[in-house]
Amino acid sequence: MKKYNVLLVSDTANPLLLKSRIEQAGLNVVMLSDPKETYDSPENIDIVIGGSYFIHHDSTLFTQLKWVQINSAGYDRIPVDKLRKQGILLSNARGVYSAPIAEWIVLQLLTFMKEAHFFYENQKAIQWKRRTDLREFEAQHILIIGTGSIAYETAIRLKPFGVMITGVNRNGHSAKGFDTTISMDKITGVISTADAVIITLPLNDQTKNLFNKQMIAQMKKGSILLNIGRGGVVNEEDLCESLKNHHLGHAALDVFEHEPLPSDSPLWNCENLILTPHNCFSGNHTAERLAQLIEQNTNHFIANETLENLI
Repeated sequence: MKKYNVLLVSDTANPLLLKSRIEQAGLNVVMLSDPKETYDSPENIDIVIGGSYFIHHDSTLFTQLKWVQINSAGYDRIPVDKLRKQGILLSNARGVYSAPIAEWIVLQLLTFMKEAHFFYENQKAIQWKRRTDLREFEAQHILIIGTGSIAYETAIRLKPFGVMITGVNRNGHSAKGFDTTISMDKITGVISTADAVIITLPLNDQTKNLFNKQMIAQMKKGSILLNIGRGGVVNEEDLCESLKNHHLGHAALDVFEHEPLPSDSPLWNCENLILTPHNCFSGNHTAERLAQLIEQNTNHFIANETLENLI
């Protein structure tokens, strides 16, 4: 049996765990600590773990490359079309990070609905102030744009709170975990009824700048907007303006059009906005889930079987 050579780009949590699992399957592993680092013998590599490597390097130099495992769920920055034209198999990490992302979403909703920052600030100021305008989840309408793994994990965590959950996908097909689903072209008919809108969309020609001034203006006054998809889906200037004029009540972003977020971005000082640095995927079980997926796919590859999460 051929001994496959693997280039492992260690830009993930616990790369040594990944290396160990791949070597257990009988493959040779070369590990790079940085996706910008150049590997001197690309013609010898059969598999690359870490699609971000090809953001910085020419994939055509890898003349015997057969499979690329992307360590993220998103792949909008990776030259997918070019790799496909080379006949290379591509798979992503869909589902690996869904649980911690869903927990981040629940955290932000509770933070806003219970006005947590008001109480934190008053604690620091040693002030005893109450509020009687706190919201409950019961009967809130949650609109989740996208019905994939992240959306499902979010829905099953929110459902016990007694919310009504509508999912939005391309053609309105039914999806597990949602009370109802609608097609993307009908979103404007329901967005005005949603107390919170959660964006889980990838970035493409159809989704870029989808949440602009016009779309945000159709949202319910005082509602919440969360984005964990891709930054380019939301027009950041329009979002900030809506928060400033108090049409939107609150927003939280974990993704941005430019990352890291520039220090002169108006988002840093935008009212009623929480920013996290593309970090909501982090969890103490993600490294193991990724290792399990890659180990499973490595065994599939060796056996010439269909890979999980093909894109």
